[in-house]
Amino acid sequence: MTGVRSRLWRFFEKAAYKRRLELVDEALKAKQSVLLEDEGGQTFPINISVIIPTFLKDKSELSGYRYEVIRNELMVLSQLITNGLIDEVVIVDGSRTPEGQLDDGLAQRIIASAYRTISLFHDQVDLLNKFPVLKDRAKLGLYDFVFKVLHQLDGNIQNAAEKAGLKFTRFPAGKGSGLWLATGAASGDLLVYLDSDIRNLEEWQIASLILPILREYKLPDGVEFVKAYYARLAVNLDSPEKGFYELGGRVTRLFMIPFLKALAKRGVLKGLDKIRYPLSGEFSARRRFIESLSFPGDYGVESGLLIDIWRKKMLGKISEADLHVYQHFPRSDTLITDMAAQVIKLILSELDGSVKLDEGIADEYLSEAYKELERTYDLFDRLEVKLEVSQSVRRTFYKDVEKDRMRIKSYEQTLRSLLKSRNSLRKTVLKLPPWKELTTSLEGRNFQNYLRRRAVTYTFQLLCKQRLTRYD
Repeated sequence: MTGVRSRLWRFFEKAAYKRRLELVDEALKAKQSVLLEDEGGQTFPINISVIIPTFLKDKSELSGYRYEVIRNELMVLSQLITNGLIDEVVIVDGSRTPEGQLDDGLAQRIIASAYRTISLFHDQVDLLNKFPVLKDRAKLGLYDFVFKVLHQLDGNIQNAAEKAGLKFTRFPAGKGSGLWLATGAASGDLLVYLDSDIRNLEEWQIASLILPILREYKLPDGVEFVKAYYARLAVNLDSPEKGFYELGGRVTRLFMIPFLKALAKRGVLKGLDKIRYPLSGEFSARRRFIESLSFPGDYGVESGLLIDIWRKKMLGKISEADLHVYQHFPRSDTLITDMAAQVIKLILSELDGSVKLDEGIADEYLSEAYKELERTYDLFDRLEVKLEVSQSVRRTFYKDVEKDRMRIKSYEQTLRSLLKSRNSLRKTVLKLPPWKELTTSLEGRNFQNYLRRRAVTYTFQLLCKQRLTRYD
C-alpha cells in the first residue's frame, strides 16, 4: 500500500511541477501582452517591481540560516529578472543597533550577495567601473540599477520627509513604514511584496501573485490586488536540514482568522473573514491601487491595508493565490506576541468611532480560536495532507496543541487589555498617508522622486563599502 501511495505521489508531483513551470510562462506571456502608453503616445511594456522588507534582530543572523533564506530568494529573483518577468528589486532594511541607530551590516551583506547572484546587477556594477561617467550618474541617483537598497532609518530620508510635510521626530521604524517607503521608491506599474523569511520560495509562486492582475489589466473591473494563502510551516532553527516542523502562522491562525470570524458574526468587517490568509506578507497590487491606500507603520500593515480596501468597498478587486506550502524560520513567541498586540491595536483603532465593541468580543474570539485550532489540526491529520507535506518538507510533524492553546489565551488577554484602553489607541497607531494623496502636492512629488534617487545613491554607497566599486 505504501508503494502505491509513493507512486501516486510521484505522479501528482510531476504534474504539479509541470503546471508550476507553465505558470511562469503564462505570466511572462501575459506581461508581454500588456502595453502601456506614455504622454507622447509611445507604447512600452508594463514594469514589475518586487519589494522585500528585511530586518536584522541580532548580528548572529548574518551568518545563520536566516541570512541563507534571503540569499536563496535573491537566486530566485535573479532567474525572473533574466527571463524578463520582473524588472526591479527593492530591498528596504530596518536593521538598527541596540541604541536604535542605523545598522547597515545586513544591507552590505545583501548587496554583496546580489552582486554575486543577480547577473544583470553584476554587469551594471561592472559598467560603473569601466565608465566613470556612469559612476557620476550613480552618485546623483540617476543610474538604473535593477537591484536597489533603501534603509528606512536613513537620516537623508528623514530630512526629505520633513520638507514634504511629514513631521516625525524621526522616520518611524517598523515593517509598514518600510513597505510604504519602498512603494514610493519603486518604479513598477505592478508591485509585488514578499517577506524575507521564506525558506522555499520558488519562481512559480511569484508568477502566481502577478498573473491574476496581468490577465485583467485592461478590464475596467479587473483584479487589482492579489493576496497569497498557503500552509505555513515553522522549521526548527536548531537543525533545519533534518529536524521537525510545526504549524506556523501563529498570529494569523490563532488570532486574526478567528477574530475576523467573531467580528463578522456581529456584522463588523464582513467579507474580510473570507480571506484565507489575511496576514500573509506576500501580495501584489497595481500601483494606482496600492497608492490609494494608507499604510500602518508597524506589523499591523497587512491588516490595515485590508481594512482600508474593505472601507473603500473594493473587496471585489481582490484575488487570492495558492502558494501551496511555505517553510519559514519562526521568530520567538515574545516577538510574535508583540506582533499580535500591534495587529490588535490597529484593528481596534480602525473600528474606533464606528463600531462599539464590548469585552464580550474577547469571549467570542476565544470560542472561534479553539474551533479554528481543532479544524486546523484535523486537516493536518488527514492522510493525504500528511503525505503531501512529508514529501514536500521531509521532516517530522511536531504537533503541540497545548502550546497553541496557551498562545490563544495570551492573545485573548492582550485583546482584553487593549479593549479597556481603546479610547487612547488612535493616538498610538501611526498611519502613513496614501501616495496618491501625498503626490498631489509638489513637495510630495519631490519626495517620491528623491526616494527613487536615494535608492540608487544608497546602493552605490553600499557597493563602495563592499569595495565592489570606488567613490572616486
